[in-house]
Amino acid sequence: MTATLAAMFMVPMYSPAADENPSGRAAAPFLPAVPERSTSIYQYIQLHRDPATGRLTADGMVLPDEPATRRFSRLRWAPGALEGLGTRHIQWDGSAKAAQAIVLLEQIAAGSPSAEATLYDLLRADDVVTFYNDALDYAAARIPDAEPRLHDLARRLATQSRDRGPVKFGIAMLGSMGDENDLDIVRTLALHDEFGLYAAEAIAELAPQRQRALFDMAQKVTGWGRIEAVTLMTATPDPKLRRWLLTEAFRNDVTPQYLAYQCATIGDLADAMSDRANATDMEFLAGVSDLIQSLTRPGPSRDSQSYEQMPEVALAYLQDVQGKKDSIGFLLTAQVLNEYANAAPWTSDQKAAVKKLAAPIVADKGWRRRVIAVLSDDRADLEEAETAARKLSIETFPLHLRRLEKNGAVAKRWQLAFMAADPHDVGSLMNVAERTFARRFAPGAVGRVNTSDAALEAVLQGVRKFPGSAIPMVDQSLLDISPTVRRAAVETLVRWGGPYLRDMTVRRALSAAANEETDEALKARMVALLNVADAPP
Repeated sequence: MTATLAAMFMVPMYSPAADENPSGRAAAPFLPAVPERSTSIYQYIQLHRDPATGRLTADGMVLPDEPATRRFSRLRWAPGALEGLGTRHIQWDGSAKAAQAIVLLEQIAAGSPSAEATLYDLLRADDVVTFYNDALDYAAARIPDAEPRLHDLARRLATQSRDRGPVKFGIAMLGSMGDENDLDIVRTLALHDEFGLYAAEAIAELAPQRQRALFDMAQKVTGWGRIEAVTLMTATPDPKLRRWLLTEAFRNDVTPQYLAYQCATIGDLADAMSDRANATDMEFLAGVSDLIQSLTRPGPSRDSQSYEQMPEVALAYLQDVQGKKDSIGFLLTAQVLNEYANAAPWTSDQKAAVKKLAAPIVADKGWRRRVIAVLSDDRADLEEAETAARKLSIETFPLHLRRLEKNGAVAKRWQLAFMAADPHDVGSLMNVAERTFARRFAPGAVGRVNTSDAALEAVLQGVRKFPGSAIPMVDQSLLDISPTVRRAAVETLVRWGGPYLRDMTVRRALSAAANEETDEALKARMVALLNVADAPP
């Protein structure tokens, strides 16, 4: 089970660089281990916060303590996954490190000038999740007064550390011995999913309006951070918050099954479905469709299929969406409920009633026309429409190609077009891509020239399964203005492998890009690819 879960959530496992050393001075800012890491993680997140949305920008997702050799590894943990999986599915013994941490905290509280540096070294291994609770619980019992030394230590670890392990322990310390004045520190670090567990727990302890503060955190993250924040929320009578829990809160980048039961329970899904005002609220019904689907599907959380009022919810939902085509989610949910009823832990009467109500929705031939119309709308939920199209045996590649010829700025459409493409379709798709981004790559072009970074990144990701299909565009993208595009181009070459790295145009482009690259980690990756190309076949 553990191996399966790890396979699900590992993406391009980071570990700390064991050869880095802190400054050793208890009260001073910790010195960077390498020249390019001149800012703390806290400062880094501050610098990468989007002032318009309050969220972390895409360029801020790779933390500065990520070793250059591992930034592009396919075997690093997704942000927050070590904590998310570990606290839910893994049992470990961190008692030895907890005992070390407690002794060091006692020494720091007593004024030791060297214990802080030793503690920092202990924390840099980034296994804080295995011992932080025990360490802080025992410390609270053995150290009568955290002020001022331990409280100041917590703030320094959270705001001055250049390694994620000490930052995590600092956040946890603030949650244990901090006060409301520390909330801004925690909220800033909560913008990155890597710190989601510790930030959510600290916010729940420090915020005077706990529920609202967790809600605010959850809205700014989409991965493990959201899962941790929503997990700590409680039942609420607030109608706006309940609506968000039932239509949005469960959505995340990991799997909705982690939050589906929690949201259905604290948002009282059964009560909401019995409210006749919601029966005509198409936005509510469309939003709750995905929650109902998630509650029927197996997942890593034991609760995901144990919502006891599911039969009543299913019947109310199917009655409400009869004859309505406002959302393709109505069709998909009816199909899911129709299939789930066969083996659901319901009475025979409940199963029969659900299947009877689902049958006319599933059989309605008008859905085909509706799905095609939605697939032609760049503003629609294209992924949902693509799923419905597959179930209805609708060929979607021609639809995507026609729309891309008119508007090549929609990244999701590029992703779906490449997913639907056969090898013989790639040529026509790349012709459209070349026309779409020609202005961006034209000699003398400045900036993005009204083209989309996300769309170009989607093209580079799409051609990875068709080696050699877009060498000119990959070559040009290596020198693009956007670091996310340059990273995508490098990853495409990694996926293509040795034969294409030996192509002379690729080698020239890589060499030129490496000479100009300002991101040291990306430059190192480019040089590594050039070295691979120089190696014997």
